[in-house]
Amino acid sequence: MTPSWRRLVLRLLPVLFAPACAFAQVKTDGTVGPRTTLTGPNFNITPSLGTSVGPNLFHSFEAFNIAQGQTATFTGPPSIHNILARVTGGPSAIDGTLACSIPGANLYLINPAGVIFGPSATLDLHGSFAVTTADYVKLSDGGQFHASDPSKNVLTSAAPAAFGFLGRQKPAAIEVRGTTGIDPITQLPTHAPTLEVQPGLALTIVGGDLTIAGGTLRAPEGRINLQAVGSAGEVIVGQTPSTGTAVMPSSMSLGAMIPAAVAAAARSLSAPARCRRRARSSMPAVD
Repeated sequence: MTPSWRRLVLRLLPVLFAPACAFAQVKTDGTVGPRTTLTGPNFNITPSLGTSVGPNLFHSFEAFNIAQGQTATFTGPPSIHNILARVTGGPSAIDGTLACSIPGANLYLINPAGVIFGPSATLDLHGSFAVTTADYVKLSDGGQFHASDPSKNVLTSAAPAAFGFLGRQKPAAIEVRGTTGIDPITQLPTHAPTLEVQPGLALTIVGGDLTIAGGTLRAPEGRINLQAVGSAGEVIVGQTPSTGTAVMPSSMSLGAMIPAAVAAAARSLSAPARCRRRARSSMPAVD
């Protein structure tokens, strides 16, 4: 998909947020498991659809879109610690529930073409959550899980260590968007997405331009990590924040955009005063 077509598709993705959306689809691409189209509204994503290597479970999708009222649930044995789910066929629109039934398992959603969370998007997870438009995830022993070029996969049992951007084109955006309805008293959207992880865990968003419009991010007693990327390189899981990084309070409800080229992302947020805190000195790993 060319950059111009990718931008066009991202602009059109909000049409996916209709309750009866005909485009909602979860379809594997056959690269790490069988090629199949799952049946909704409750998409059951079993280990047999991917490849397990030690505590890592790898999935690959041609399409991954969840409409309002739908749920996509990743399942597996308790020995799985990390689920890495890449999308290779175009942008993703999430307006339903993204779930994982494995106790303590972290979920990584990787789509280099872009991701939009709609007004009804929610998380039902027992581990940390990371969404990225990186081209690949680098594992701590040098292995790689490529989304832009699956032929370069080196799947191992090591924990995710970095999100890699090749720089062939500007990294795609990630958006968390609410509806246009405004409560006359609170002046907040009347129906907005809430992306929340369980207490003490991490919620991480790493991509090109990051937009949070009327949505809420929550990580009670945990950490919210935002990083906007504008060029080639690797974002190390757990590294000290640098230019383009904001480590936020454990709850955010705002309308903001973090451009990939900002000089100091924490200062770029149009947020309530309680959310304008200086980036902390470290980011917890999501492994």
